[in-house]
Amino acid sequence: MVKQWTDREGQTLAVLVEHFAQPGAGRLWLGDLAEQTGLEESELEHRLHRLAEGGFIVVDRRGPGIAGVVEVLPKGWQVSTGEPNDQGFAVEILVGRLAAAVEQETDPKKRGVLFGLLSAVRTFSLEFGPKASAELLAKWMKIE
Repeated sequence: MVKQWTDREGQTLAVLVEHFAQPGAGRLWLGDLAEQTGLEESELEHRLHRLAEGGFIVVDRRGPGIAGVVEVLPKGWQVSTGEPNDQGFAVEILVGRLAAAVEQETDPKKRGVLFGLLSAVRTFSLEFGPKASAELLAKWMKIE
């Protein structure tokens, strides 16, 4: 469950989801992920281990260590894209609606802007946690 993670795991998952959302994206090696996140490989390996244990990602193991990430599982996509869950947090509803809007938009410029907004809201949620984000969004945007 997300609440068992630190925000660090959420941030790492967001980077992985963005990678695997690209057409033709393949395995993401630990070194490449370290470059993208600016984290030490040892810290990243710890985060990836926790995400894999939680059933959010599939990792490529080489001996006792993690060599890279093979895929993000449906549970990880759901958490990272903020699909509405049974608790219906406002931030999850907003991100879910933005994700649907990105998929439906045919104008490349508008789609790019929507995707940027989706990424920003998702990153905000992962950084501050879903509860704090929902409270702020509900207050600022009057989402109930």
